[in-house]
Amino acid sequence: MYTTFTKKKCASDKVKPISACFFFNKFDELNVSIIKPKKDRCDVCCGYETKNVTEEVYKKHIEKKKAARLEKEADKKLAIVEKITVLTVDLQSVKVCPKVQASAVYYETKLCCHNFTVYNLATHEVTCYWWHECEGELQASNFASCLVDYIQEKVPKTIPLVIFSDGCTAQNRNSIMANALLDLAMKENIVITQKFLGKGPYPNGA
Repeated sequence: MYTTFTKKKCASDKVKPISACFFFNKFDELNVSIIKPKKDRCDVCCGYETKNVTEEVYKKHIEKKKAARLEKEADKKLAIVEKITVLTVDLQSVKVCPKVQASAVYYETKLCCHNFTVYNLATHEVTCYWWHECEGELQASNFASCLVDYIQEKVPKTIPLVIFSDGCTAQNRNSIMANALLDLAMKENIVITQKFLGKGPYPNGA
């Protein structure tokens, strides 16, 4: 943060930056700090740290994790040179609307909102499909509709498509999603490959 402050903010304003010591002392004075986001840990990694998972199981887990990263990186390189299109899809945490502090309002007016995100690894373009519980539920048909809509609108039909997702049955790994993608592949005459990630993450099927 201090580097950004000195090299960008002060440089653009053409002013002399304050010292790092004064900068961080001001943080303490205002009683503010930078939050470090938590990193998701899978059950195997956490279990190994608490001695509930054996060394052998943990090593196999790490090998699969490395293999998944290599596979994803290889697909990303192909996507950058436009030989394939690579998407990652995921459902974000449920958001409650409106976001208020008053408990009475919270229980009387809250709506659960859902955000299904599609990310293009090569272009870094993100598309979010957002709906609340009155508009749709968390069913396979909802996610299939979102993904098919994205592919029809934003994916080139001249190269193969690879989709990375977790193995959640309700969202991605089900017959409704598979049939929707199969139907689209036949109509558009393209190859669509689904790659599911297990805990870690690592591939547990495609």
